[in-house]
Amino acid sequence: GREHYNDQYVKTILDMAQTEGLSKVDTVATVTALTAVAVASNINRFAVPSLLGSRQQKDQRGCLFVSGGGRRNEAIMRHLRLELAQWKVDTTDSIGIDGDAKEAVCFAFLAYKALQGHAMNLQGVTGAKGPAVLGKICLASSGQTRMTMNT
Repeated sequence: GREHYNDQYVKTILDMAQTEGLSKVDTVATVTALTAVAVASNINRFAVPSLLGSRQQKDQRGCLFVSGGGRRNEAIMRHLRLELAQWKVDTTDSIGIDGDAKEAVCFAFLAYKALQGHAMNLQGVTGAKGPAVLGKICLASSGQTRMTMNT
């Protein structure tokens, strides 16, 4: 997160690149590859075990849908596909979800699951002791318009 990948982190990388005599182009290429390696490493370390549990196999194929600005970076996408060769890597746009609206879509999904009473935490990632319904639904006081959902 930002507590680790901050201005000091960037300064350290730039200082190391200068010490090694890397050009600006090589520095950007290195950081781009590092970004994809970090994402893939953390998917394999945290998400795969939490999602697959004991069903995990070395050749397990999954789907990763990328959103946000990084999805427009061809080099990052290429590196992600190389690092996660056993996975299908595509953008959320390819499945009809605007990649610039990820927070809105994620919060809508979490709200939907909370209204259904479904636990959505990943205990292996958060360290939670058990399943938990995420978020809090705050209903309007009486007399105000309420949003309803058909399930």
